[in-house]
Amino acid sequence: MNNTSNKVLIIHPEGNIHGNPNLFYFTRELVNKGYEVTLFSRLRPGIYQGKLFEGAKFEYFTSDRTENLKVKQKLLRMNFCYIIGIDEGIIQAAQFALILNIPYSFLSYEIFFDKELAKLNNPTDLKHKSQAKKACKNIQFAIVQDEVRMKILSKEYNIQLNKILIMPVAGSGVRKLAKTDYFHKRLKIPADKKILLYMGWMDEIQMNRLSGYVEFMPEDWVFVVHSRYKYDGPLPVGFRADKIYFSLDTPVESIEDMGILLSGCDAGFCSYKASFDSPFTGDNITYIGLSSGKTTTFLQYGIPIVVENMNMWDEIVRFEEIGIVLEQQSDLNRLDDLLNKSIKENCFNYFEEQLDLKNYFYRIFELIAKNKSVAKIETIKYLQFLQKERYRIIKSEIKKVINK
Repeated sequence: MNNTSNKVLIIHPEGNIHGNPNLFYFTRELVNKGYEVTLFSRLRPGIYQGKLFEGAKFEYFTSDRTENLKVKQKLLRMNFCYIIGIDEGIIQAAQFALILNIPYSFLSYEIFFDKELAKLNNPTDLKHKSQAKKACKNIQFAIVQDEVRMKILSKEYNIQLNKILIMPVAGSGVRKLAKTDYFHKRLKIPADKKILLYMGWMDEIQMNRLSGYVEFMPEDWVFVVHSRYKYDGPLPVGFRADKIYFSLDTPVESIEDMGILLSGCDAGFCSYKASFDSPFTGDNITYIGLSSGKTTTFLQYGIPIVVENMNMWDEIVRFEEIGIVLEQQSDLNRLDDLLNKSIKENCFNYFEEQLDLKNYFYRIFELIAKNKSVAKIETIKYLQFLQKERYRIIKSEIKKVINK
C-alpha cells in the first residue's frame, strides 16, 4: 500500500458542486486529508462551475462523444486510488474501477423508485436505473442522508444495509454573521419589514401558494423569493407586490457566498411537494429528509425555518425548537416567535450536533484509506471499453447522417 497514490476520482454528472454544500465541503475535506481530487462532470454553461480550490479540479464531458472518449482515456491514465460515483455517476465509476482494478463507492443524493419509473416508462431512465443497480453490486460502501433514505436506498438499489453510511446534505462549521440590510437596500424593502426567505424553483403552482400565504403573515413580514431563474409565469389575481419581492442576479456563485443572502433574512421557508412528473420529483421529494441542502444551510447560519410537507422535519423542528411547522396557513401568524434569540442558538446547536459534516466524514475517510489501492489497468477490459465507446461514436454519427 505504500506505493498507492492519493488521487481520488469523483464522478458527478450533475456538475453543480458550488451549489451543493455537502459535496463542496466533502471534497475540500478530502483535500485536507492529503488527497488530490478530480471531479468528472458535465460542462454546464448555465450554472457557475468555475475553479475549485487548490488540490481539486474539474474534468468535463460534453455531448461530443469523440472528445469525451479522449477525456476518459486521460482519466484512466491518472493513477487514481479510489473512485466515488455520485447518483448516475456510479455507472461510470463501476466501469472505471473494473478497468483500473481499484475500489469504488456510491454517494446517493437522488433516489429513483422502480415503481415510478415503470409508470413514467422512459426507456433511458429505466436503463440507467438497471445499470446503477448492477454497478452497486461491488461497491465498498454507499452514502445516503438519513435512516429513512438508507432503508429506501437498500431496497431500491439492492444494497445491504450494513454497507450504507449516513451523511446529511450539509456543510461544515456554523456561520455566525451580523444581520445586514442587504435585501432591504437591494430590493427597496421598507426598513421595518422582517424577511421570510424562500430559495428555489418557482413555478405557477408555487407562486399561487405563496401569494395565498402572505395574507396570513404579520403585516411587518414579507416574502423574498430567491431563484436562479426568472419567474416568467402569470402573477395570481390580487398579487401583492408589497408582500412578495423577487431576488435575481445576486453575486452568489458558490455555497461559500450564501452569507450574502442569509445575513439579510430573519427566517427561511422550506417547502417541498412531490409532483411525480419525473424521477426527481416523486417520492424522492416525499422522503426529502436530510437531503435538503437549503434547509440545513439555513440552520448552519442560525436562521430559523418554516417547514411544509417535509415529513421527518416536522418532528425535528418541534423537538429542537428551531422553527415553525406549517400545518395550516394561519400558522404563519406566529412568525414573530422566530425572532427569539434562543431559537437562533437552537439552530446553531442542532446543526453542530446533528448535521455538521465533521460528524460523519471520519468513518468514510477511514474506509477510503483502508481500501484504496494501486491502479493497474486490466488490458483486456480496457480494450473492450475502447471497442464499446468507439462503437457508440460510430452509431451516433450514423444517426446524425440519417436524420439530416
